[in-house]
Amino acid sequence: MLDIDTTDEKVVEDAIRRHGQPAIVTRTASGKCHLLYRYNGERRRIRPWPELPIDVLGDNGYALAAPSKLVTGSYEIIHGHFDDLASLKAMVGLEDTQAIAPVPAKFSGMRQGDGRNRALWERCMRTGAGRSFDGMLEIARNTNQCFKEPLMDAEVVKIATSAWQHDAAGLNFFTRPRIMLDHDTYDSLDQDNPDALRLLLRLERFHGGNDRFALAKPMADSMGWSLPRWKAARSALAQLGIIRCLHAGGRGPNDPPIYTWALKG
Repeated sequence: MLDIDTTDEKVVEDAIRRHGQPAIVTRTASGKCHLLYRYNGERRRIRPWPELPIDVLGDNGYALAAPSKLVTGSYEIIHGHFDDLASLKAMVGLEDTQAIAPVPAKFSGMRQGDGRNRALWERCMRTGAGRSFDGMLEIARNTNQCFKEPLMDAEVVKIATSAWQHDAAGLNFFTRPRIMLDHDTYDSLDQDNPDALRLLLRLERFHGGNDRFALAKPMADSMGWSLPRWKAARSALAQLGIIRCLHAGGRGPNDPPIYTWALKG
């Protein structure tokens, strides 16, 4: 599926010219479009063309289908029919998504002690989503050569392998779907409970695309907070229905509380 993240019909028309006429086109509740194609091994790719508001939803991608209904509207098929699912054609024109984004200038001055390993891993995760292992390794090696003091190649291979395994397993939280808040919820947190908002932003940073995550006591120390302060912020997010406890934990250091997102979309 091509997820067109704009209501501009010209973008939709250009996408169809580039990737082929889809048998089914769905209009979303917000007036945007989904173009459906036959699966051909595509991976989920977020903004593979940086200048276009388009995502490719392949492996590890999901979307609501017509005739789903939301408070803001409903999803509807505007071209084709459900019967056409049996005759979908494969998408074309994805080969130009493989270009590697330029390496940021900040990498050029990095040396030992500057966090090269973490920077290289994040670079692979952000720009290597959906690539083969060879493609991920190419990104890692090209980036490593930009460091003022490059890492040993064995270390580069190790980092690329880790990034590729995370991405292939659907654990690339840099590109997975994120949690979105309505304006009223954000304003309420910003005014009445800034601690809860700060904790939410931290959770979004590290777990925005994860279905479940641990919320254990060590996080309080990592944020420089007392345990009561951290627990109060966690409770506030739960009371607002933003997160929900799946498992209370408490049976030892290897049994942390497990939460999930209660708000999505």
